[in-house]
Amino acid sequence: MAAVEDTGARQAARGGRVRTVGIPFARGIAAGAAAVLAMAALSAVALACAGAARLGDLPPMVATVVALAAGGRADVALASTGRGGALGGLVGSLEVMPLGITLAGVVVLAVLLLHGHRGASPPGLAARAAGAVTGYLALLVTVAGLGHGSLGHPATTGAPAPVLRPGAGGGPGGGLGGNRSLGNLIADGRVLEYRTDVGSTALHGCLLVLAVLLLCWLISRVAPGPVRDMVRPAMSAVATVLLTAGTLVVIAGLLAAAGRGLGAKGLAAALLAGPNAVVIGWSSGLGVPWTIDATGVFGDRLPTGTGTVLPGGAGSWPKPLLDPATMGDTAGLATIVLAVLLTLACGVLTAVRTERSARSDTPTVPRVVQPALSLGVVLALSLGILVLAAGATSGMELRVLAFTLPAVTFEVDGGLWRALLGGLLGGAAAGLAGTGLVAAARRLRRAG
Repeated sequence: MAAVEDTGARQAARGGRVRTVGIPFARGIAAGAAAVLAMAALSAVALACAGAARLGDLPPMVATVVALAAGGRADVALASTGRGGALGGLVGSLEVMPLGITLAGVVVLAVLLLHGHRGASPPGLAARAAGAVTGYLALLVTVAGLGHGSLGHPATTGAPAPVLRPGAGGGPGGGLGGNRSLGNLIADGRVLEYRTDVGSTALHGCLLVLAVLLLCWLISRVAPGPVRDMVRPAMSAVATVLLTAGTLVVIAGLLAAAGRGLGAKGLAAALLAGPNAVVIGWSSGLGVPWTIDATGVFGDRLPTGTGTVLPGGAGSWPKPLLDPATMGDTAGLATIVLAVLLTLACGVLTAVRTERSARSDTPTVPRVVQPALSLGVVLALSLGILVLAAGATSGMELRVLAFTLPAVTFEVDGGLWRALLGGLLGGAAAGLAGTGLVAAARRLRRAG
């Protein structure tokens, strides 16, 4: 009889462990998979709006965009079908994160992980986190493995060229001139082949999902009290402002595109790179210089005065992409105003949420200084990470027989240390200003 009771107790305990760990693990897998599916769905919408289906199969392009949004790399090769095609060609790589797609996955993953976490036990939360990592990486690697295909050259597809042909002038590869130009070297190319780097995608995807898990832990109610009280108000404020600004940029891009007759293509650009524009504009207004550099054999021969893309006229590389110190009065003032408004909004939200979450035994002076300290640190780290994510690198190599010649490498980046310093000082100032504004509003309400 005792043995039967002991067996029943063990089975009940085993069933309890399954409910405590197994169900949260399955929910975590579903959350991670849903994040990747959200990225794929938004990528498909953006590419369809851009008319990418004219150039090749859409599913491999969607998989490639998802891999890039997770931090991966795409390898490209220009296949030649004309004369000299067997002698060599151009190969290269592309590293750029369309933050609009990245943001969609981050939001879906964070919302699903934070849903119903208050009543969960520590083992259940750990199982949910492990499931999220498993589900996200498993589906991400699967999708990245599908990211290989080819884009037809306009001469083959009969469609109008979506980009400027190198060697034709007015673009990054234009104006090289002569029969020895880079444009003539690839003029016989008909197909651009691409393939995602699955290993790079898996590595950076793992870092991304771990960063989201850390973010969820910091802003959740299961974090230790001091950490929660210090970090949560500022972290949630920065996340709210980023989401709001990214949404407004997408809407503004759509309206501007509709006004200029661009329509769906404008929506595609806003969906893919709207948050990138927010990061570049915000950080530039806080003093972070953004530059574009071209190196390699053909890098020095590329024109630097290419209209509105590279302001400043001809000269040596690198050239400023966006820097209030070198832009005109109107453009420089616009970026500064944008940065001030966004940072001040973070300060006000941090002050309000700090006041709501403050404990009764918190001293008065630290409570006043806390928004400045927490927002300064959080904004510095956030801007530093976002500046690294918003950069881009693209390189091409010329292969002739057994020789490889670095043709050109483009890099778009911002100053990391300037981003950290600007975020720290700007966040601290905004935290103090937000505290003052909240206190003034409270006094006005009491006086009224």
